[in-house]
Amino acid sequence: MYKTKLTLATATVLAGLFFTGCQSADDKVASAQAKVETANENLATAQNNADSAAQRAASAEEWAIFRNEAEAKIKSNEIRIAALKMKMRKPINQFDTAYANRVDTLESRNTTMQSRIDTYAKKQDAWAAFKLEFNTKMGELANALDDIGHQHKN
Repeated sequence: MYKTKLTLATATVLAGLFFTGCQSADDKVASAQAKVETANENLATAQNNADSAAQRAASAEEWAIFRNEAEAKIKSNEIRIAALKMKMRKPINQFDTAYANRVDTLESRNTTMQSRIDTYAKKQDAWAAFKLEFNTKMGELANALDDIGHQHKN
């Protein structure tokens, strides 16, 4: 008796799954159309993302010009820092440790700017944000070099 009920229950569950699991031809077509529409939407989104990524990255020519200008500024800063260090070595001029620390900090910031250029060269994205931030920080560094140079003119 128990086996009969168990067999009947199992057969009923399997039959129910079989009939509910089958789709009609219309349902299959509708499902396929929905999948195609979803795929087309995903393709359009991917194309838009690719277009915006291309806009975020710098063109090769624009990057080359920017890099050359930035490296020229960095080299100029290196020369100015070297001149400040030479000035500190002269026995005539008396410089305190705070001045020496400021010069070392400026040298470190200049080195950091060079490494940022090198890093961006490897992974070019978010061009507008990088360019704005880099130019801002280079301007701040140039101002700091001007300030330290004007404070200790001898």
